[in-house]
Amino acid sequence: MENPAPSLLDQQYQSGDLSFRYPGFWQLEEFASPEELSATVLTEDTSFWMASIIRNADSVEDVLESALAAFEDEYEDLDIYERLEDHLPGWSRQELDFHYQDLISSVVLQATAGTDCVLLVIYQGHDQDLDAHLDVFDAMTATLCVK
Repeated sequence: MENPAPSLLDQQYQSGDLSFRYPGFWQLEEFASPEELSATVLTEDTSFWMASIIRNADSVEDVLESALAAFEDEYEDLDIYERLEDHLPGWSRQELDFHYQDLISSVVLQATAGTDCVLLVIYQGHDQDLDAHLDVFDAMTATLCVK
């Protein structure tokens, strides 16, 4: 059976050096500063997908460690899994789970090196919600372009 996720990506986001495709029926939010450009796509439930261009980053590993440290600071009950190479060539992937208000939330951190930047992608949501959107989030990540 063919993955329907790519056909859902009916909108194009383009701002500065960042572009990607996403489902137009989801909500888009942006954040920009001299060091970072981020776009977050919010689903109809608890899940979201965020892409950030982080300028002046030392390495992919440093960006992933910094993101992981932010989760460690925020949540006491955090399960961190082995960091792996992602199924997308050139990407590293870190998965984690945390418990919040009696629910399990899952997080996927992905990062790759760009020219003079690191591209960080975060997927997050309550366990079942995130599972329902993983194919679409993976398809969105595959459309990412940094100029």
